[in-house]
Amino acid sequence: MQKGLVSVLTPCYNGERLISRLLDSLLQQDYPDMEIIIVDDGSTDNTKDIVYFYKQKFEAKGISLNYIYQDNGGQSAAINNGLKYVNGEYLVWPDCDDWYNNSKAISSFVYELKKLPNEYAEVRCIPTYVSDKSLKPISNPIFKEEYLEPCQFGKCLYSDGFIWAPGNYILRMEAFDNVNPQREIYVEKNAGQNWQMHLPVLYSHKVHTIKDSLHNVLVRAESHSRGQYKTYEQKKAKIRAYENTVIGTLERIKEMPENEKRCYKEKINSKYEYERFLLALSCREYSDALKLRKSLKTEQLKIVNALDRIVFWGGSNYVSLILLNEIMRVVRLIRSGLSRVILFVK
Repeated sequence: MQKGLVSVLTPCYNGERLISRLLDSLLQQDYPDMEIIIVDDGSTDNTKDIVYFYKQKFEAKGISLNYIYQDNGGQSAAINNGLKYVNGEYLVWPDCDDWYNNSKAISSFVYELKKLPNEYAEVRCIPTYVSDKSLKPISNPIFKEEYLEPCQFGKCLYSDGFIWAPGNYILRMEAFDNVNPQREIYVEKNAGQNWQMHLPVLYSHKVHTIKDSLHNVLVRAESHSRGQYKTYEQKKAKIRAYENTVIGTLERIKEMPENEKRCYKEKINSKYEYERFLLALSCREYSDALKLRKSLKTEQLKIVNALDRIVFWGGSNYVSLILLNEIMRVVRLIRSGLSRVILFVK
């Protein structure tokens, strides 16, 4: 582990039109001590040529760029592979289609992390979401007071107001290696890499949040996390992949007592069973919805809010499921209409 070195680990699949923005933003950083690791996840376009074009630019600045090719296995497989090549004291792992919007982003991350005691393993910033059509912010960066809470394990575990975009974080590799000395994360092709990177660290460490935005997140319909799942079966498979990833990652947290682990796993099972119920309802798969409704117990729904539980209790037979789905559809339309009115007034 090289003191002061920031390792930039980026998974990339068919990123020839996208990765240049990230690499340009890294070239513009005022922090000099970096290494770049690009893991090509089986790209079929000219990603390799683009990366090698930039390799010369980085080396001219004294920054190494390591290009690694693997057969297509998903983002988590790419990160899992690339972790073995990380030499830095610190790690950032941005997606290839996102980029830093400030030349002091990396140095700001390092500066903040150095000030903090070792119980703080991560520093993060507020994301700016950018349209893939205009490359302009979709909205101003939104800061919430709850982001300042240093214990984010529960937020991450239950996807409850957690900041997800990986480029918004920097991590102490010492903390990561303490909880994952083999540098092996749970690999699931359709679930990304964020739970696997965060949960083992956040179980025993804290995170500090910078109130500024230092990183842009590109919002595009065909990305890994948006728009890829269209059919009922595809959406159901995605939920299963998420559930498997969270539970698989919990299993690897050695510091967690078994009874606590069992409790978390039960709550995660309930959370995703309930999501499958709502999915079946929204897709009008009433037979599945009825089966899922019968398999759940109301006392297991502690992690969903009171309104959700009221809605859930309504679905006791086919007729009520159909009525419930139509009521929810009307509510969504009303909300959508109100949102458009509010935007127009603004």
